Amino acid sequence: MGPASSARNALAVFSSLPNAALMEMQRRMRFCRAPKGGFVVLEGEEGDACFVVLSGELDVLKRHAANPGSAGQESVIERLGPGSLFGEFALFADRRRHASVRAVEDCELYEVPRVLLQELARRYDGVEASLQRLFRERLLSTLLRTAPFFSPLSEVARKKLMKR
Repeated sequence: MGPASSARNALAVFSSLPNAALMEMQRRMRFCRAPKGGFVVLEGEEGDACFVVLSGELDVLKRHAANPGSAGQESVIERLGPGSLFGEFALFADRRRHASVRAVEDCELYEVPRVLLQELARRYDGVEASLQRLFRERLLSTLLRTAPFFSPLSEVARKKLMKR
């Protein structure tokens, strides 16, 4: 599989974008590497880009704030692999990172800067609506997967709820 097809596979998360916008994103996004044990983003810092995993695995870590005895400790809340998107909440919400992301092994990533997404939204019809839909779906998916209130629901019940 060549670099172009690898990029297309990794960017499947953005497949709802118009083809011309997706092709421009592919040309303009930045390739970067994260060494094993290295942090790509840190919880609390300001975010100006999202990332798509091309290869490798990363852990999403969240600091414990509610329990004073565990302050400063982090828990793994998710493992990301090829094709995963992360860092988008800082782009669409309050610009602050809500978790840290650390490479479990050497990783290759695509960095998609906020300014690029803004330019695509201005230049191409449908991009803004597509990005808003993507953000809403990812926010709901994360909430259904991680909020204690939804933990009694089966995976099937969560998927049905997500569709509604």
